[in-house]
Amino acid sequence: MCFLQLDFTQSITYNDTYKNYKLHYRGIGMTPTEKRKLIKQASKLYTLGITVERRREKVRRLVEKKIPYDSPEMEKALSEFHTADMEWKRLEQEHLNYRAQFGIPKDALIK
Repeated sequence: MCFLQLDFTQSITYNDTYKNYKLHYRGIGMTPTEKRKLIKQASKLYTLGITVERRREKVRRLVEKKIPYDSPEMEKALSEFHTADMEWKRLEQEHLNYRAQFGIPKDALIK
């Protein structure tokens, strides 16, 4: 599970010699581009998570209505849920791998 907390009060240093901005996460240097990518991935995960839960709820409602599992409606709902769930898992792993490049623990909040 990935915990997300976005806080834009991050410390910024400016190196006049190299004209290079660095954002820091607990002493770990990140360029603005790297920080944007990290936040963009987190935002996509959040949005996709909402989609996964919406599709899970659709399957749950069909089960409660006693729609047969082999019906076209149920097969479509299950397929949509499975596709969104697999994409979320893929994106989560990509995000965790990217965080690991900076030494950010899996359960650490992005501040």
